[in-house]
Amino acid sequence: MVTRRTTALVQLGLSLFASLWMLLLRKIRQDSADEQHAPARLSLVGLVAGGVRGVGHLWADDRDFWQVRTSRRRRFFASLVTTAVDVRLSSRSESFNDSFTLGHLLGATVYRVWFGLLRPLPEANG
Repeated sequence: MVTRRTTALVQLGLSLFASLWMLLLRKIRQDSADEQHAPARLSLVGLVAGGVRGVGHLWADDRDFWQVRTSRRRRFFASLVTTAVDVRLSSRSESFNDSFTLGHLLGATVYRVWFGLLRPLPEANG
């Protein structure tokens, strides 16, 4: 069985890698495109919303909020709700979508650096 700490460190590595990959792809797109086809500027609102989503998801999972980690039914329901929210948000601009995705990855990275690397994982509410 994989420990929660190992899972947290894998999440940290994946979110860090995905963040750097996304930034690299944006840089490549920006360098190779003319002004008309350059990637849209990042949206501060999208970055913040994505960061809150990234931190909130891991916070709820670490603390087993509403038993999202231990109950398959509740995890399934929570994933349906977050998917519905993500689909609703995806109808926004390309700038918002890119920013939301990057914010989610950066929020998850920062959270996992703090809880998982520098500090122990929070205990689930008993």
